[in-house]
Amino acid sequence: MPVDIAGYEALMEEQRLRSSAGAGAQERVGARQEVIRQLSEQPTEFTGYQEYESKARVLAVVPVAASESTAPVLVFGHHYVSNVDADDDGSVSFGINRTDSRALVDVFARRPAIAGYFAGHTHRNRVRRFAAAPRVPCCEVACTKEYPGAWAEYRVHEGGYTQVMRRVTAPGAFSWAERTRGLYAGFYRDYALGSLEWRCFTQLF
Repeated sequence: MPVDIAGYEALMEEQRLRSSAGAGAQERVGARQEVIRQLSEQPTEFTGYQEYESKARVLAVVPVAASESTAPVLVFGHHYVSNVDADDDGSVSFGINRTDSRALVDVFARRPAIAGYFAGHTHRNRVRRFAAAPRVPCCEVACTKEYPGAWAEYRVHEGGYTQVMRRVTAPGAFSWAERTRGLYAGFYRDYALGSLEWRCFTQLF
């Protein structure tokens, strides 16, 4: 029986390369985790109650997992992505500033693994999609401490994920949330609750 020695050697070399690449990826992941562990041990100071802007020093730049991932990546932040599709009128944003928001949306566009961005700073429910990366929902999620007294559950399944908005059920927390629905001359209820399609939706990968 003839044996394809050249073909065998080619396949073995291909396997060796795959194995080497896998080991390299594991090394990079381990290095990232060690950097994150070290950073988490360094004290930080929150200045948000005293000022709108603060000076900071970048301690490390950790490669974004989405740059190597072949699996979907959900990104969670604190501040929302500003509306990069709107005209810049110079107004103050409570989210990420317009320049950095554009840079972030550009990352979404370049990284097909990123499947969503989620933030909670505004205490409201809203979903935006931008022209440069329309497949990535940029979501704002309401809070538990006031109306609607809610949190988001994420059900990840084969082919996508579903965001489900849940309201608090503890009687005291629910009662307080209801008391606060009339904040800001009654405007807060509609602002915070948002539309049903912003609260609950399914996103396919």
